[in-house]
Amino acid sequence: MNSNVAGTSIEIDNTVLEGIRSHVAGQYPAEACGVLLKQIGGSEVTTVRIRQFCMAENCSQGSDSLDSYRINPLRLFRMEQYWSEFGFEVAGFYHSHPDRRAVPSDRDLDGMIPELAYMIFSVTPESVYAPRVWKKTMSDGSAVEMRVAAAKQNNILTVPGDRKER
Repeated sequence: MNSNVAGTSIEIDNTVLEGIRSHVAGQYPAEACGVLLKQIGGSEVTTVRIRQFCMAENCSQGSDSLDSYRINPLRLFRMEQYWSEFGFEVAGFYHSHPDRRAVPSDRDLDGMIPELAYMIFSVTPESVYAPRVWKKTMSDGSAVEMRVAAAKQNNILTVPGDRKER
């Protein structure tokens, strides 16, 4: 994973967002997880443009799968190889927090790779809330929230002002 997500905001294609929402809703009450992909070589100084996603199996065992996630490293490596052939690279990861707020847990923070995007969805039996996106800083290892931005293209989610969050 040699991508660097230096941006301060995220743009995400609406069909990608709906696909992720469907995935996390379908995995409830366990945590769902997957990979966020951007175009290789994009000059994304302030905004990271998420154009694809790849669902992953949560390899956490038993009750751990209810409050944590783990992606098999070999599977992740193979995903990266496959998607790079189509011009995509890893921009970050997504996962759900069943019945909890969409903020990084201590376990999440420990596992975060600095500067990659981490999209978290709060999920209840009734709803999948608007995602919140975080990145871990290189300087002090804290998590800072990235802004979910509206794009100037078709099929891009407009979240600000329509944000129902937990």
